[in-house]
Amino acid sequence: MATAGKLSVPDSDKRTTALFAAIADDEFSQVIDLLRQASPRISGDELADQLGENAWSDKDLISDVIRVAIRMYKARSANNIKDDEVLAALCQGMDEQEIEIVRKRFRSLTELPAVQIAALAESELTGHSRVLLATSILTDLRLLPILPSENDAFHFSLLVHQLKIKNYHEGETQDMYFAMDENDLAELKSVIDGALSRSRELRANAAEIKSFLLPL
Repeated sequence: MATAGKLSVPDSDKRTTALFAAIADDEFSQVIDLLRQASPRISGDELADQLGENAWSDKDLISDVIRVAIRMYKARSANNIKDDEVLAALCQGMDEQEIEIVRKRFRSLTELPAVQIAALAESELTGHSRVLLATSILTDLRLLPILPSENDAFHFSLLVHQLKIKNYHEGETQDMYFAMDENDLAELKSVIDGALSRSRELRANAAEIKSFLLPL
C-alpha cells in the first residue's frame, strides 16, 4: 500500500492514475460521452463492459479508471475525505500540470450519475464486516476407520459435504470451511429458496413503485 498523510491507496491505483493522465483529451471525452449513455450498473467493470469496443483500446484501463473514480466518490461521500487528499495520494511524483489534468478528469467522472449510482450500490453491497466472493461445495465419501468383522463384508462410510466460502474481511481474502450432511444441505436449500422467493416479490414491488432495480 502507498501512503500519503493519513490516506492509503493501493499502488495499482497510483499506476492507473499515471496512465489516466497520459490519455489523449479526445479519447477521454469519448468515454465520458459513452458513460452518459450507459445504463446504471453495480460495478465499474460492468460499466466498462457497456462501452464495448467503442472506447480506449485498453479495456482493462477503462475498468481500472472507473474503479478509482468510484473509490474517490465513496471517499468523498461516505468518509468526508476531500478530493485533494485523494489526489495527493494518487498523484505522487506527478507535476502540477498532470495533477490538474487528473483532477478535472476525475471530477468529470464522479459527476456522472452512472458512476455515482455504482459507488452507492457498491457501498450497500460491501458495507459489512465480511463480503462474499465465491462459494463451492465438495462432496466426498469418507470411509470410517473400522475394519469389517469376519462375517461382515461391508465397510462403514459417511457422505460429507464441505462448503467453502471465500470472503473479504478487513482487507484480506479468507477461506472458511463448513462440514455439512444432507440434512444441512436441505436446510440451506430451503433458506436459499426462501430468499429467492422474497427477491421475486421485491422485484415486483420495485416495478410497482417505478423504482429501477439495478441488474446484478
